[in-house]
This record gives sequence, C-alpha cells and structure tokens, in this order.
Amino acid sequence: MTRVRRDGIEIPCRSKERGQTIVLVLLVLSLFLLAAVGFAVDIANMWFHRQAAQGAADAACSAGAMDLYQVALNIPLPSPAPGGETKWGGFTPGTAFDCSSASSAAPCKYAALNGYNGTGLVTGSASNDVSISFPATAPGVPYATQSTLIYQYPFIRVDVVDRAQVFLIGLLTASKTKDVRAFAMCGLLYAPSSLPVGSLSLHQNNNNDSPGGAGLDLDNNTTLAIVGGATTGISVNSSWSNAANLSGGATINLSKGGPNQTGSNFAVTGILQLIGTGTINYGTTGKLVSPALPSSDPFMLTAAPLAAGLPVGSGATGTHVANGVAGCATAAGCQEYKYGTYPSGITPAVNAHAIFDPGVYYITGGMNLGNGTCARPSTAAGDGTHGTMFYFSDSRSISISGTSGTSCGALTATPALLNCPGNANPLPPGVPSITGNLFLAPCSGPYGDPLGASDPAGMQRGILFFQNRSVQAPPGPNVIASCSAGSGSPVCTGPSLGGSGATATVGTLYFHQCKTTGGVDTGGTGCSPSAWNTVLYLSGSSATNAVGLGNIMADMIRMTQNAALTMNLNPAAFNSLLKVAILR
Repeated sequence: MTRVRRDGIEIPCRSKERGQTIVLVLLVLSLFLLAAVGFAVDIANMWFHRQAAQGAADAACSAGAMDLYQVALNIPLPSPAPGGETKWGGFTPGTAFDCSSASSAAPCKYAALNGYNGTGLVTGSASNDVSISFPATAPGVPYATQSTLIYQYPFIRVDVVDRAQVFLIGLLTASKTKDVRAFAMCGLLYAPSSLPVGSLSLHQNNNNDSPGGAGLDLDNNTTLAIVGGATTGISVNSSWSNAANLSGGATINLSKGGPNQTGSNFAVTGILQLIGTGTINYGTTGKLVSPALPSSDPFMLTAAPLAAGLPVGSGATGTHVANGVAGCATAAGCQEYKYGTYPSGITPAVNAHAIFDPGVYYITGGMNLGNGTCARPSTAAGDGTHGTMFYFSDSRSISISGTSGTSCGALTATPALLNCPGNANPLPPGVPSITGNLFLAPCSGPYGDPLGASDPAGMQRGILFFQNRSVQAPPGPNVIASCSAGSGSPVCTGPSLGGSGATATVGTLYFHQCKTTGGVDTGGTGCSPSAWNTVLYLSGSSATNAVGLGNIMADMIRMTQNAALTMNLNPAAFNSLLKVAILR
C-alpha cells in the first residue's frame, strides 16, 4: 500500500501486520529445537543405558564362563566355599535361570555389581531383568565342535533388559519407559595357543603329606630351572594349602625364563609353601601368581594309539646290529628297536646301547633302562615322523635307573640334531652337550606338531612319553630308593627318570590319569574326580646337565635326591588350550 503526498510523490504505507511472520517462525523454530533437545536427551539416555547394560552383560557372561571352565576341568570347590556354594557359580550348567529368582548365582552378582540387580520388569517404572541361558552352539565361532567334545555346556548367554525412563518419546508413545536390550555370549574355546607352561602339574585337589602329595614337590637340594618359554614358566593346578612345596634346600630358578629370558611367572592355584631353605629366583620380570586360574590339558582331545594299527616290534631286548648300522656308534654293536607293539615291555640288557627307529611304540609292561644302558635315536626312516612316541598302555611306565646313560658318549647339541627337519631356528640358550640318553619326539603325525610344516615358528616336536589316561601309574612302595639304587632293585611301576647319567628329552612328557576305569584309554575329557594320581619322579643325578626341550605335564611332579633339571623352552611352540572368551 502507498500514499501520495501533495507534491505527487508516492510514499509506502506501513502495514499494521508487519513482523507477525517472524514471531511465528521463531515459535516454530523454538518448538523444533525443544523437540530436538528432547529427542537428544532421550536418545543419549537410551545410549547410556545401552552401554551400561552391555557392560553388565559382558561382566556377568565372563563370570559365568569362568565357572563353566572350572566345571569343565573338574576342579573341586574350595572347602569351605567362600560364599557357601555347593557348586561352581551357584548355578547348574544347562539349566536356564533368571536373576529375579537366583540372585546369588555368580552371573547375577556380577550384573548387580554393574548396576543391574535383575529383580524383574515393572510396567511404567524404571526396572531391569537379567536372564541366563546355555546355547547348544555358537554360530560362526571356530573350534565350537571341539569345545562341545570337552564339555557338554561350553557356552553361556546373558540377556539384559533395561526399562529406562524417557521424556519426549514418552509423549509420542504414551509410555514413560522404553526397553533397552543388550546381550553377551561367552564360552570355552579349545584353540591353538602358545603353551603357557614349562612344568604343569595337572592335579586338581590333592592334599596329603605322602611323597609326591603336593602338585609340585621339591626337596633334598633339587633344582628346577626354566630357560626361555612363555610368560608363565611353571603352573600348578592343585587348589590346596600344600599345592607346591619346596624344602631341604630345593631351588626353582626362573631368572632366565620368559620370552626375553629375564624371568617368568610361577602360577599356583592353591598355596606355595617354602619350607626351611627352599628358594625361588624370579629374575627381574617374573613373579608368583597365586591364586591363579588352573591351566587346561592341551592334549585332552589327543587320541591314544591303537595296538591294532601297529606292526609287531622287535621284542623286549631288541635286535642286535653292528657298529655303524642305523646310527649305532659303539664297537660292540647296538640293540635296535623298531616301532610297533611290545606286549612284554622294553628292557635292554645291562650295558646295552639301544637305538630306536622313528614311530609309535605301544608298550605293555613298561620300559626299563638299567645299569650301563644307553638310549639314543636311530638314523633309520621308521614311519617317517622323525621321532619316537612311547605309549605306556598299562600301569607300568618309563623307568631310568642305576648307571643308565653313563656310557653313551658326548653329542654336540646342534639345531640339526635336535630340531625338526626344516626348522633352522637356533636352540634356546644354555643347551649343553648331551652326554647321556637322548629321546626325540615326533615332528609330524598325530603326535607331532599339530600345525605341521605350516607352523610359523618352524615344525616342533610333539609328545615323547604318553601314559594311558585310564589307569594309574602308581609309584609303588619306597619308589625313590628303588629307582635310584641300581642293580637288584625292583622295577619302578610309575614314571621315573633316575640313573646317574644325564637324560635329554626333546618333546612333551605327558603323564596324566583322567579316568579310573582301567583298560582302554578313553581320552582326557570328563576326568573322574578320583583320578589325577600319576606321579612323575625325577631323582638322583639323572637330571644333572640334562636337556629338557619341551614341557613336563603330570598329575604330580616330585624331584628328590639332588636331581637338577633345566628346561629350555620355545616361547612360540603351539598347542591347543581350553580358554574362556567373550564370543559376541
């Protein structure tokens, strides 16, 4: 609109409605901003609750999986249990439950510690629910099949529902709350891993004062040293007050253990006892870890050999071969043993030099190396696995006694001698010249390196000595004296490395009782609570200057009478271990 002045000039007229649009725009913008802020507050609040719920689910799931791990390994509850529990975690694996009715279960306690008491959902009010289930499978998770073979219920799932308060969203939905959901799935994986131990005592619950009663027992000026290897050098699974004992001047030297040879850990599930002058040197990076999570058996799924699939061996005393044949290096000749079945055991004659072709030896009646004997690998092809695996099918085992190993002669410890073919890695530091018996485990086959030639660290040697897991290899009466007394002594029934000559072993020594059924080895899973009784004895001067490239795994390990063993370990050696993991 315009108006005209008297001089004819048009002048615009101001409208009385000018500025009303701006007010409307500001009002709309304000409402939009308020809505945006409201939505932002609600969404941020829901995001916060989602993160908190996920944290609670992860914590509860991990706690439950740790209890599944204890159950899978048949680890007994402490007596008395700290919270009065009658079973691990206060729940029954395989039976789903809700924290509204099972608040004392371990997953529920951990959820509550993270702000979610799981008392149940309440309509229109802030509340939460926590439920636990046990899925049969874990989609997309590797090694799930192996985990199920180890234990029937290897997986646990925790679902958290957080009923959170909302504001603007509530105006739109006519509800003051919004459910926020989170879940976590955890489980046990039997997967390739660097073996974390040099010496592993598998016994879970032994608590007696008899010889070898502790999981690891060293006395009478014995020395156990670890060189190289992983962060943990020694692991003892026993949960009792005398899980590991050192007395009578016994020494454990871990100062050169670990990946950098600066020290490794001593992990004990129960309590370590230092009696009198027993000492431990941890180096600069090692320490005592107690209480520690027990280690699993890396060979629990390794099947025992079958006698039916093997040829007949060479008899208890072997077959005589001349000097220079199959690696025999003595003028009087050697007793050659071919792989196969030995129903009457292996017992070289006094002063005999025994050489062993590569392959599996299925032995009934034990293997006894007595006075003057010498055991070395032969240079024959055997079964092509480049090493020997001695399987003891009954309660008799390996026994090295008297002056065995003293007449062998010296060998220079070189990678070409001790490593598997194609593995040019240097030997661990401190490997001395070999002067006594020498045993080399297989490189390939079912008892060699599970990764074979594809092992990034080079092919490793596998299991050397393997005791039937369904029988106990008992030490028998006065075993220590009889194993180290020389001729005329009764043969030890349990595994015993004695004798006055050094014995070098390259591979794993595996002496584990899992079942108490006797007879056929039924595997290493679901072990009987009354099992875990095989004792490995190291006695006398047999281990002085000895080489132990590989791990010792036994239910109980006892060193006595000045025995001294140095284990030179490879930190990159691969085996499969049972581990707890958050899967989703």
